[in-house]
Amino acid sequence: MSPRPQTLLERLLTPIAQNLVGQTITSPQSPLLDQATLRQLQERIDWEKQIARLTNPQVQYPDYYVHRNHVHENVSRNHNLKVNSDIKDQKDENLNRFDVDKNLNHETDTNTVVNSDTVVNCDINRNNHQFQDSYDYPGDCKNNSADRHSPHQQGYQQGYLCQESAIAYDSLMQFALPPNEHWVRQGLLDAIQGQPRRILDLGCGTGSTTLLLQKQFPQAEVVGLDLSPYMLAIANYKAQQVNAPIHWRHGNAETTGFADQTFDLITASLLFHEMPPAIAQKILQEAHRLLKSGGEMVVLDGNPVVVRQTLWLANLLGEPYVQDYAAGCLQHWLERAGFAIVSSEDLWLCYQMSRGMKGVPIVEPPMVEPPWSEAIDPAISWAMG
Repeated sequence: MSPRPQTLLERLLTPIAQNLVGQTITSPQSPLLDQATLRQLQERIDWEKQIARLTNPQVQYPDYYVHRNHVHENVSRNHNLKVNSDIKDQKDENLNRFDVDKNLNHETDTNTVVNSDTVVNCDINRNNHQFQDSYDYPGDCKNNSADRHSPHQQGYQQGYLCQESAIAYDSLMQFALPPNEHWVRQGLLDAIQGQPRRILDLGCGTGSTTLLLQKQFPQAEVVGLDLSPYMLAIANYKAQQVNAPIHWRHGNAETTGFADQTFDLITASLLFHEMPPAIAQKILQEAHRLLKSGGEMVVLDGNPVVVRQTLWLANLLGEPYVQDYAAGCLQHWLERAGFAIVSSEDLWLCYQMSRGMKGVPIVEPPMVEPPWSEAIDPAISWAMG
């Protein structure tokens, strides 16, 4: 049986695995990515320390996340995530504990979610924790040997759960978001109303939008949540470069673990086209639960009309759920999740900005009889003239 042809995204990423990891990969070099710059980024991050620090062992990766077209369909399922032996032997107890403060309580500083300055606290039995529906621990990404995978499988078989994809992501986005990545992401910020005090960026990836949110609302507490600790490692590095006090949370947007009505603003950039609509609906319902009354949800994603006309490109990029996304309607999904005053507008033709608010409960005032009601004698009759 002939091997599955590589998607365009895989063709762009396999040279990175070749150059950074030293694997033998028969793939054309990508002209879009500066290999020297990517190697410098890879070397500046202590990956073992950061992955140990950022990984929440309670997270289970959903099936759609690890079995997408970016990942070879023949990779076996239900592997337990294995911890790299170097991480197992670490002496620092701070790297062996992860205690999530679901309420973001500032009074318990040692239990807050991960930020760019804080080492996580948490208790982990590293020999026992398991992850369902996932591949080998992403730390093993660099240890895949040629006898385990054929050449075309290597370099990106672990999707976003891999060092190479995290390193290359920002470079790829510069070309994937015309006319200009910053302009596109800024469009989301321009749609925000009010001055939120607590912000959650769902599916934050490498933190590009999260950093813009923190810059625009410097007095707000900003949290970036993503399923990939490797993406979060890049996000954390970027935040450290600009001293941005952002909390990074490894978690599933379907079940974040935060308390009800925790945030004033929740955002999601380029997220919902990468999952089945049923999952997107669950995430929007979770966002509605997390928002305070009067809070807003702002979503940046592809324009469904344009996406329907360019499905060939989505297939080329290996996006398995784009067709379902294009057939749906984010406005309807927001309304179904309970949002009110829902609206959508086109952005730079290729994108769509959708927004919804969580309604404020209406409290009916008690009925009070007017003070003069008892003074009126019903026996008095009024006559005209």
